[in-house]
Amino acid sequence: VLMRSREIKPGKYDDEALDVAEQHRLQSHQKAMAIQWLCFTPPSAISNGEAIKAKLLLRALIHSNILFREFALISMWRVPKMPIGAHMLLSFLAEPLKQPMENLQSLEDHNASENLLEFQDWSEYYSCDATYRNWLKVDLENAEISPDNLSSEERERAIAAAKETIDSSLALLL
Repeated sequence: VLMRSREIKPGKYDDEALDVAEQHRLQSHQKAMAIQWLCFTPPSAISNGEAIKAKLLLRALIHSNILFREFALISMWRVPKMPIGAHMLLSFLAEPLKQPMENLQSLEDHNASENLLEFQDWSEYYSCDATYRNWLKVDLENAEISPDNLSSEERERAIAAAKETIDSSLALLL
């Protein structure tokens, strides 16, 4: 899975019009898609279906955490666009992680709870990151306008977005 997630199809992102940050965003989408097949529920007719489901989910957590680290480095560019690969991984795993965790925690892998905690940390990080990017978008929009020409609504919106970003960042740190 990890090797498939590292593959880049030649020519797919060679468009001269795309900047480097956008190329990485699109590649992260492709890499996230390699994890999707680990998030399915095996048919109930299969013996050990719950154990297989738990093992697949654990693999998805492990590989997702590795990709989250990579995506975090990629998304450090100061651009307002969301890192689509990370948010896809979060959405793929949202439903499976709503299920009871007894099967996952009963696996012989002692790192299962550590992987789950790391995933939850990444989820909080990307939530904070989305808040930051929203503020950045507002700030970049306001930067195009002379400070004298900003309406009070635009200023209030920028202040509210900045406060939300600060609150989100502080919550992440605590």
